[in-house]
Amino acid sequence: MASITTARILADKALQAICGQECVDWATTMLMQGRDGDYLARLAGMTAPFNHFEVAKYRDIALRELGIANPSESAAISNYAAERLHLAMSGEADFLATLSDIKDLCVARGYQQDIYDFYLLYFAYRDLQESEVQWYWHNATRENIVSVIRNRAEEFLNAI
Repeated sequence: MASITTARILADKALQAICGQECVDWATTMLMQGRDGDYLARLAGMTAPFNHFEVAKYRDIALRELGIANPSESAAISNYAAERLHLAMSGEADFLATLSDIKDLCVARGYQQDIYDFYLLYFAYRDLQESEVQWYWHNATRENIVSVIRNRAEEFLNAI
């Protein structure tokens, strides 16, 4: 079972993603961390095949039981992007895979402004792997693209 974070659950909810095994895994993780709630336990005990609407209902009630605020959709996405970037910056997650995931979040959210730079940086990085030229990020080169991405990630994390 993968450890699914609350930030991921809230981002998936904001994206209106299908709620299934990830929600069950999240509930199980929360119980293992000592959190408690009737609907959290019910959610953790669910087995496939999942009915999205039933699982989503239990997820939403479990979130309320735990006192977890329901952020705006853009805040949920930003918080999840920040969580992913933090893991990548600390070396706990692959940086390019994280950048790709944030790029996908950006697209899914209609090019959400606060994470749009990571969309551009992803494509700048990809272009520079195949060419000496990229048109996405001013002054980014093969030699400095990784530090440019890291600097932008640090700025983003400091602003959250």
